[in-house]
Amino acid sequence: MPGFTKNEDRYIVPRWRSFRDTVRTRELDCSESVVSKTHTAVSADFLADRLADWEAHQTVGHASDLVGAGVALGRPGEVQGAARFLLDRELSVSPWARELARNALGYPEDDVSESPQEPAQFARLANARVRLLRQMLRLEPNDPIAWVELARTYATLSHTDHARKCIRCALQLAKNNRFVLRSATRFLLHEEDANMAHRILLEAEVTPFDPWLIAAEIAVGSIRNERPMLVKSARRMLADTSVPESQITELASAMATLELESGSPRKSKKLFRRSLRSPTENSMAQAVWATRKGIVLDISNEFESISNPYEAQTLHSTLEGSWSDCIGPCRSWHYYQPFSKRPSIQGSFVAATALEDFQSGMEFAELGLKANPDDFMLLNNFAFSAAQCGIVDKAEAKLARASKLSLSATDAAVLKATSGLVSFRRGDIEAGRESYLDARARIKSLDSDERDRLDALATTFHALEEFRANTGDGDNVCAAAIRALRLVSDPIGGTLMDRLIAIQQGGHNREGNTVSKASRR
Repeated sequence: MPGFTKNEDRYIVPRWRSFRDTVRTRELDCSESVVSKTHTAVSADFLADRLADWEAHQTVGHASDLVGAGVALGRPGEVQGAARFLLDRELSVSPWARELARNALGYPEDDVSESPQEPAQFARLANARVRLLRQMLRLEPNDPIAWVELARTYATLSHTDHARKCIRCALQLAKNNRFVLRSATRFLLHEEDANMAHRILLEAEVTPFDPWLIAAEIAVGSIRNERPMLVKSARRMLADTSVPESQITELASAMATLELESGSPRKSKKLFRRSLRSPTENSMAQAVWATRKGIVLDISNEFESISNPYEAQTLHSTLEGSWSDCIGPCRSWHYYQPFSKRPSIQGSFVAATALEDFQSGMEFAELGLKANPDDFMLLNNFAFSAAQCGIVDKAEAKLARASKLSLSATDAAVLKATSGLVSFRRGDIEAGRESYLDARARIKSLDSDERDRLDALATTFHALEEFRANTGDGDNVCAAAIRALRLVSDPIGGTLMDRLIAIQQGGHNREGNTVSKASRR
């Protein structure tokens, strides 16, 4: 069965955006700007050199270099001539170069980073960006922003050792720079090194005086299950009316999350409301998450007021059960945070479970595996969708990789359920049934808030396989699944119940026809 992220595991951790996207969010306002100016100057010189080469030689290769630099540096308006040259149909130009040219010519001024729609294209773009940034650093090795950008690109390709070295260089050059510190914090959390993330924040001289860094410290301290060190500083800053609301939105959100965890929902709600006065997409997503935890907030009309609200839109659509509205924002969320596994897990779960779009389920998982090749949920979700598509060999290969990881009891139960699906699709009904029953027994023994949801999912997909194989046991398993689904409060329970009831009534098809909600009772 597909795995999912837990409802409770979201903190207002720093976003690791590209530098140009970070500038556009105004996150760097009122912060030290010397490094930013240096980076801008180096970028301008680098682009100017490629422009001069293009004007001197007018070849496809020089045009590709120039357009690639313009796209990667967020300055497509300066490479329009070379981009149009690459789209000349009479020239022998690679599909990759043509795609770069289309991106350069089609960017709105305030667009986010480039978003290729296929894993192979995404990897080509990332590798080209690595080459570009390494060339820049050969010209100016003391540019910490370029080191952070290179680290981010390496992280998207799962080259974590290289990324860590780049982050170390950036910290040595600018240990008190907000952009560097927040980026380094997010990378270290990606590497599950919360202790080091906390350490660099607390050792930085600027952290107690910077609302963005205080917010990061509160989040990291919470992740470590320790009381954050800068709560008093946070309260003082939130009480300072001279600080613009746009500069404390994530601080208010971080404190709201802390109050919620401490059992103070009224204080939490007040702080979440404050975080929405001038929100980032990160604080907006945290507010959507808070609604899932019982904090009532009016956020229905807020998404259009912020840039890049992809995670918030995905979470909101999931909460509403608007499954088809999840896929586009979830894909954009991945390209906005390409090293993160969360959008790929969410997308692969929704596509496979709610929409029965197993091709998209595989694509989401494959994208996530680029940066997280050993993530259990992504391996499992790819295997689930691949098996549903009849690609059983690939499914088994991914499950074999997943089985070699260090698994929690929950992961082991999910793996056993997916193994049941693969056995059914191999034609081994008894082995498939045995795996599903084993998975359900494991789930019932879990001490987890997600136990009911896991049990409902495992039993539902077991029932679907029994029906598909026409074994005669489908009705009994289906009845158990419906009982389990009645204990699930989130919308996926209703969607799956509709599917099972439609089978019982003979009206199910793989396009997702359903019956009325009243029949669930």
